[in-house]
Amino acid sequence: MSEFHVILHQIERNGWLTTPIQGGWRLNRPHSDETIFMSITSTWLCFSMPFEEVATGIPHETIVRYIQNLSIAGWGIKESPRDLTWHLGYKGLLRVYDVYLNVTKMWAYFQVPILVDRVAPVLSAGNLEAQSLFLEYLLKLNATWFMAKIGISEADQVLLLVEVPVETLDFSLMQFLARTIGTYLDRYGQEIQIMALLHNDPRLSELLQAAAS
Repeated sequence: MSEFHVILHQIERNGWLTTPIQGGWRLNRPHSDETIFMSITSTWLCFSMPFEEVATGIPHETIVRYIQNLSIAGWGIKESPRDLTWHLGYKGLLRVYDVYLNVTKMWAYFQVPILVDRVAPVLSAGNLEAQSLFLEYLLKLNATWFMAKIGISEADQVLLLVEVPVETLDFSLMQFLARTIGTYLDRYGQEIQIMALLHNDPRLSELLQAAAS
């Protein structure tokens, strides 16, 4: 028995009715209005809940379809949307990143915490020289990146940020943005992680300081 048939069998044993639909299955409890949509890929087991219409410019089902079609590139839905925010995941070369997609009537915003522990320790370590080198490094990345930028939240989280008008967000643009985000995370994620701990590496700080002078 294949893996997804084992999963379906277990779900049905727990009292759910399963109906194949495009891109996955609809799960319903008998004599109840409770419905869940499920899809299975080689990387993700994705569940999503239908929700009431809110002030969003893209239908719920469209976003589900977009992410399902990106599963081969390592993307999936980690949690059902809360209000206007989707909790997605990107399985990169080294680790899985949380990706938050906020969709309003006008804009779609991506926010990706880049660091493993989210917060950059160098920003609160009291080492002003290391902090300055770290911030200069992020500014240089911003000067070279296309479409995406790096921002720092009030809680010192280092975030990869992308925003686009909702009216332009068809699947081809979604695919391009997913590829862009994935490329920057895979190329720079580990490097940014090292720089966020720069206060613990005086030798690296000295080398960077010398290179800048």
